[in-house]
Amino acid sequence: MSSSTLESKIAVPLLILRVTLGLFLLLWAVDKFVAPEHAAAVFGHFYFIEGLPHLGAYILGGLQGLLCIALILGFKRGISYLIAFLIHGVSTVSTAKHIFLPWGFEGWNMLFMTGVPVLAALWLLYSVRDWDVLSLDGRRASSVEAAPA
Repeated sequence: MSSSTLESKIAVPLLILRVTLGLFLLLWAVDKFVAPEHAAAVFGHFYFIEGLPHLGAYILGGLQGLLCIALILGFKRGISYLIAFLIHGVSTVSTAKHIFLPWGFEGWNMLFMTGVPVLAALWLLYSVRDWDVLSLDGRRASSVEAAPA
């Protein structure tokens, strides 16, 4: 299978993966605005950062929202996909006890396990970012290649 055939076959699936991952992660950005006290509780419990002020939650939510928009659009794929993977990786590691022993802790929730396939999907997206041709960067690159010399 040629590279161009592979690229055409995975273009739409990568678009769907990128948009759905971005929308999924955007929920946590919005949560920081809607319920900054929840963000403070999460930071205290999982990251051991106590007393996150509302302004801090708003700033983090804004930055996270911008990252999600970059991810959804496929803007600056190399850096935005990698940052999304790293941030989600930290979040996933911080909930490791809930992932590996979901029934062994008070307040357990099997939904923590969803972080693992999301992390894998973010790594996949980063790994094949050059074939994500329906992204903003992919469109810009193809228009540069198509421009007459």
